[in-house]
Amino acid sequence: MPINLGGGGGGNGNVTYSNGNFYDSAGNVIVPTTKTLAQFLALTPSDVTDGAVVRVTDVHGPSGAGGVYATWDAVAVKWGQNFGTPWCFATKSAAQTSFPAATYPGWKIRSTTYGIDYYSDGTEYVVSDGTALVSRSNTAVPTLICPAATFTATTPSSAAAGADTLLTSAGVHGLTTFVAITSGASYIYISGGTNWTVGFHKITAIAVDTTGVTIQIDTPYNAGFGTPTIILANSGSLVPMLALTVPPLGLNGEIVLDLSPFVTASPNAKNLKIRLESTEFFAPTMANGTGMSGTVGSSFVIYNQNSTSSQKASVGPLSYNGIVSASADGSTGSVDTSVQTTLNVYYSPSTANERCGISRYRLSIRS
Repeated sequence: MPINLGGGGGGNGNVTYSNGNFYDSAGNVIVPTTKTLAQFLALTPSDVTDGAVVRVTDVHGPSGAGGVYATWDAVAVKWGQNFGTPWCFATKSAAQTSFPAATYPGWKIRSTTYGIDYYSDGTEYVVSDGTALVSRSNTAVPTLICPAATFTATTPSSAAAGADTLLTSAGVHGLTTFVAITSGASYIYISGGTNWTVGFHKITAIAVDTTGVTIQIDTPYNAGFGTPTIILANSGSLVPMLALTVPPLGLNGEIVLDLSPFVTASPNAKNLKIRLESTEFFAPTMANGTGMSGTVGSSFVIYNQNSTSSQKASVGPLSYNGIVSASADGSTGSVDTSVQTTLNVYYSPSTANERCGISRYRLSIRS
């Protein structure tokens, strides 16, 4: 089926594409001129005739090959992108360098770094469909459980013939087999220590509930292990659960984190925290007293206020689901979102033997 590409209102009229060829309104085949991007950008109106087609060889569309095509419209005095195909650049800022948004209204580009399509609204490049999925996962990240503050200065030793490591302290761990193992796989978080891998370590056995002084984890024993630094309950330390890459945003861009956190239902604070870079926008306690229990569906939004370096949270910081807030206004920030940023999600439990996890997340951006 022939495709009308629009274009000229002068001598050649509309340009049509059919059977692999470009045709002017008189049915004559138009042979595209081949140019590099630099040569294309250097063209002036006097260099081309109405309806002229140019193939830019060193820029590609989403198919990733064959270059891209543009048609000159002498009446509108502008280039049109053939087939409505976005031109691919690593980032929208790279596209902006060649095709300023103010000069190329309606121009379509794709950021290959993030796989997101944008178009120029005459001021800036905005997400083509208004919203774009950045990342998602329906697989739970490791479920955190913190030992009691008394479980300090642990000594590592071999367990399960070296397949596991036993951590022994002079103080009690405060954990139970039912919560830490039977209820589902739970992990302590080790943040440092000689020869230790920073991250989550799964609990495989607890010899004595609550008053015991040993925890067995599935980390193979290493005779070179030093004393690990374990994140303990009520320490104020943050356990990183998610670190999500956020593409650059526009003047009124928004970050939307659709999150399903789950915690042990209790009056104790589990302290979920959501930060853009180091700026905290949400800090719900995730305790029954806030109106939540077990698993909640949440949608946390951080939005720019007509500036890429001025943000506000959609609701107050203590909202447990990003929708309801008891009192405080949304937190504000001054993060530079014209560049890639990181959205960080943490827990900081106040009480030992309480599970804190995230069953799924979906990160999107909106224009």
